[in-house]
Amino acid sequence: KGGGVPFVVVTPNCPNDFYRDISSGEKYETFFIEEFIPAIEKRYHGNGKRAIAGLSMGGYGTLYHGFRHPDMFTAMYAMSPATSTWGEPSPTLMDLASNADVSKLPKITIETGTEDSTVSLASVQTFVNKLKANNIPHDFITRPGGHDWSFWQECLPKALKLAGDTFK
Repeated sequence: KGGGVPFVVVTPNCPNDFYRDISSGEKYETFFIEEFIPAIEKRYHGNGKRAIAGLSMGGYGTLYHGFRHPDMFTAMYAMSPATSTWGEPSPTLMDLASNADVSKLPKITIETGTEDSTVSLASVQTFVNKLKANNIPHDFITRPGGHDWSFWQECLPKALKLAGDTFK
């Protein structure tokens, strides 16, 4: 009725490894790319159009996977994203942004709250500055809010709209 595009929303959880393969043996990225996404595609008869979104550590995962596997996603929406991790292994998000093929990247939106006490606005701004320096198109939204569900609930409709728009 509203002209929207139907799609499936899947919300995987992750241990504290930032959605990456890590040296201690956790292989989340391998699982996510090689097993999880193909299983979802098969189960729900996917058409290969996917967007990725996440909040906080999931925002990091959103940016990480969107830059590492740009051919797999039409859009990425990072809400209050962590933009670095302690003892971050290579490649870092900064590395990925520095070496990205801009022509292959999905649409990027980053939204963060100006009162976020968990992920500092300054750290997100540093990453956004890297995007600007590398001429990577993106939308950067800051608005009042913290690192909490009331902030993210206002992000969600925008993330869903971005996904739907890129699926058309």
